[in-house]
Amino acid sequence: MESLKINEEKINVNTEADSPEEEAGRDIIVSPLAPFFVAFIIFIITVLPFLIKYKGIWIYYGDFNVQQIPFYIHLHDVIRSGNIWYDWGTDLGGSVVGCYSFYILGSPFFWLTIPFKSETVIYLLPWINALKYGVMALTSYLWLRRNTKSDIGAFAGAMLYTFSGYSGAVLVYNHFHDVCAFFPLWLLLFDRLMQEKRRIGFILMTGFMAILNYYFFVGEALFLIIYFFCRYFYDGNPGAIKRGFARIGRALYCSVAGVLCAVWYL
Repeated sequence: MESLKINEEKINVNTEADSPEEEAGRDIIVSPLAPFFVAFIIFIITVLPFLIKYKGIWIYYGDFNVQQIPFYIHLHDVIRSGNIWYDWGTDLGGSVVGCYSFYILGSPFFWLTIPFKSETVIYLLPWINALKYGVMALTSYLWLRRNTKSDIGAFAGAMLYTFSGYSGAVLVYNHFHDVCAFFPLWLLLFDRLMQEKRRIGFILMTGFMAILNYYFFVGEALFLIIYFFCRYFYDGNPGAIKRGFARIGRALYCSVAGVLCAVWYL
């Protein structure tokens, strides 16, 4: 039986393009764009009856109708007016960052609506949500493909992640999907940091995740700590403890650097 004790270099997973031999060893090669378009189309098909009934407007229920839609439209108008510091139209008035950083201000999906006129925003929302589902599928597939031998397995896992019960349940608070869309990418860049010592991508992504939603960032960071100790702290090989503490230092340094990148916003 082949020894289970292999050196760290052999444990590392190569994130560069697979060689022809490695690609040939995978059952079916699935393009990263495939999960994106499949998830995007599935979402549109799901909400299509509502789009037909309400003439292009996606009406859901509860806080989606009375909170999410008004927030999108109001913040869209505030940004386009150039009043990016203080908004008198939210409650009794408050800073734009203070009022909307938990919601959609840090979301790149929201900023895609800025070039469009206010009256078109409500018609863009179903397509924005479809885009979120597509990105969820794409990023989760990229992380899963790195950790599986089968593209089909990675694709199936990406679909399960994208259309999980949680994703469906939080449609009413659709800014939760912003975090779901980019979290797998953060995991992927953390793996690259640990396995290949590639720091810049993780640092920048950490800053981005903090800006995307500071509240969820805390929970994501706690998960990343658990993930680190389960996967990277001890590998069972000689010198594992020393390497584990070196990885802790690397993770701390890059995490703090990433948060500092977001200090101006936080």
